[in-house]
Amino acid sequence: MTESEKYEALEGFLEGLGEKQTVPVEEVQSFIDDHKGAICLEDVLDFLAANAVTVLGLPRDEPPRHYRKDDPMWLYIKEVGKVRILGKERELEVATKLQKSLHVIRSIIPKSTMLIERLIQIGKTVQTRELPLDEFTKATSGDPIATTDEKRASAVVVLDEINEKYKEMTEITRRHHSGDLSEDHCRAKVEELSNAIAGDIENLELTARTLERFTDLFEKIQDYYANTRSSLNSKAQAMDIKPDVLREKAAKIEAGELKLEAAAKELDVPANILKEAVFIYRRERRIFKRLEESCFIPLDEFIARLKGIPKQWEIYNECKRLLIEANIRLVINIAKNYTNQGVDFLDLIQEGNAALIKAVERFDPIRGYKLGTYAIWWIRQAMLRTLAEQSHVVKLPTYLVQWIRRYSRISQELSQKLGREPTPQEISIEMEVEPDKSSKMRRFFTGQVSLNKSLGDDDSRTLEDVIADESSSSPLNMANLTMLQTELKRVLESLTPKEQRVITLRFGLEDNVPRTLEEIGQIFDLSRERIRQIEMKALSKLRHPNKLEKLLPYLKE
Repeated sequence: MTESEKYEALEGFLEGLGEKQTVPVEEVQSFIDDHKGAICLEDVLDFLAANAVTVLGLPRDEPPRHYRKDDPMWLYIKEVGKVRILGKERELEVATKLQKSLHVIRSIIPKSTMLIERLIQIGKTVQTRELPLDEFTKATSGDPIATTDEKRASAVVVLDEINEKYKEMTEITRRHHSGDLSEDHCRAKVEELSNAIAGDIENLELTARTLERFTDLFEKIQDYYANTRSSLNSKAQAMDIKPDVLREKAAKIEAGELKLEAAAKELDVPANILKEAVFIYRRERRIFKRLEESCFIPLDEFIARLKGIPKQWEIYNECKRLLIEANIRLVINIAKNYTNQGVDFLDLIQEGNAALIKAVERFDPIRGYKLGTYAIWWIRQAMLRTLAEQSHVVKLPTYLVQWIRRYSRISQELSQKLGREPTPQEISIEMEVEPDKSSKMRRFFTGQVSLNKSLGDDDSRTLEDVIADESSSSPLNMANLTMLQTELKRVLESLTPKEQRVITLRFGLEDNVPRTLEEIGQIFDLSRERIRQIEMKALSKLRHPNKLEKLLPYLKE
């Protein structure tokens, strides 16, 4: 059974429930049996949980965990519980709106040579594997058989086709400027190639993360256009003339239809001031002409579409938020299946949330099934991968496990007997063990703890912030060592160069490798006895009270 067939089967089972919010476990098991093991119980439970359907009659392996009301986990679950699940029609509407916003952003790329060039640059990073394929396109995410290399090769083929068509467009434009092609023929051919590139880009289904890489270029083009236009607008304001009127007069002057002096008299401004305005207009037209040549639609239309892109991102982010929030409880339900396996519950939820975001970004509403149905596998795979990579559980010896169980049993008995939590001393007396031993053994009660676990209600610090790094020296010791080395160097400077060298080699002051007298003798080509004499003389100098008092504070530490 393929993934699509599995989705359809689960969706069909949900539709068969109608408006019911509960289903007996026997009915679920019957559905699984009908599909001869192609769908497992875990698949069905996760799918039903995503659609707010409770399965009745499930056995409980352990009592549910109770959280304190000030526990961040409790607060998180409480907030998640407030979010309403979207109905299938509403979810389809939101997902379609999300996809439409991305389509609007994608559709502007083939309208400008600058944007096409940026796409080709990004495509090269995909080909060299600098950019992961799943971050670039989602067009191949639905192929369960093809390998990553095959998917990348397919994307590269499309990118190569875009590059070839762009080169052809550039060549046609060059021939038009040189007079080899008429304007009508050039425009028709360029429009044809632009539409072909638009089709290729749509087939690539560029992800939102890829489209975000165009944001700086979108803004740069708009700023360039706005700054150029504002120069003449500011000049018109200073001349107390409407910008459109000034542009009209400047255009006629440039075309030779109107004399500068006549226009100045007509506008009631000095001729030299109007001449400056015409110069600014000439620069504006030159820049706009370059922009127009880089666009395959009218410049004003292109700029208007660029201005509408931030609105499309707002729509995209809002739809994305709605879809994520409506399916966030699915992450918690799936995470419950993987507790006590070496990874903290909160870490599982974080990985699941990241997977849910990816599922939302790649969800295709056209396929007809709900987002939760599709997201289950993303979330589960992320959690399984985390368990495989991060789960490092130390197995306790059998005697320790038995001791912990006995400790827990006695603690519960005393709690019922006393009507309160027993103290460690009371438990130690009942177990007939020393309090110190009991205290040491209780260290093994913690189980698995996440380094990202919050230590306070304000989430300001985590466990990672307060665990000492025993592999590194303390800053105080490092500072003392540096000061000692500096002071020792000053003291050694009172010796002769040969004495300094002998002491340095003898005690390994440079490389922490002490040498024997014989080894030092070979270096200096002197006898072992002569090196010993030099060493004794140097040490005698260093024992002088004036020198010794400089080193004593460090030796005491």
